[in-house]
Amino acid sequence: MKKVAVYLGANPGKSKEFCDLAYRFGRKLAEAHIALVYGGSTVGTMKSLADGALGAGGIVYGVFPKGFKGHKENHYATSEQLIRRDVTHLMLVKDMAERKKVMSELCTCCVALPGGWGTLDELLGHMVERTTGVNSKPVFLLNHKGYYDSLKAQFLRMSSDGFIPGGDDALPIFCDTLEELLEKINALED
Repeated sequence: MKKVAVYLGANPGKSKEFCDLAYRFGRKLAEAHIALVYGGSTVGTMKSLADGALGAGGIVYGVFPKGFKGHKENHYATSEQLIRRDVTHLMLVKDMAERKKVMSELCTCCVALPGGWGTLDELLGHMVERTTGVNSKPVFLLNHKGYYDSLKAQFLRMSSDGFIPGGDDALPIFCDTLEELLEKINALED
């Protein structure tokens, strides 16, 4: 079974459309019998993604760092309140570095939806792993309404100036719609 690691926001974003997008993606993964691997949280677009997958009967792996001290802690008494316990498989790991490692090992490919610093950190971590030969797993960005246009331009600049090796494998695959993204994921081998 394919497993897709999805990186996205612990915040909901300023527009409801980000949560709606995450929910639809989670639902479509479950309907396609593709397991979801995500950060295991109960907040932001992460919550919406898991809601969509679980609501459609999908398999969901939640990978959550013990003792997490993110900015969301200001709104919760303990990190325990941030852990999504109704996932199919809950994995509590030591810290954020171990979470990235476990998610990378579990997945067939990784996807970045709109998000913030953590999303970029995880995305770039996958790209470094690909460049250094740690893995060859595809990396996709859902460029919803041009969200990642500036990042795409930066990656192309880095490539044209010789800081990223040439070739299609050096860059992530940008998809403008959920349908395009799902088509590319479905074309991957298990």
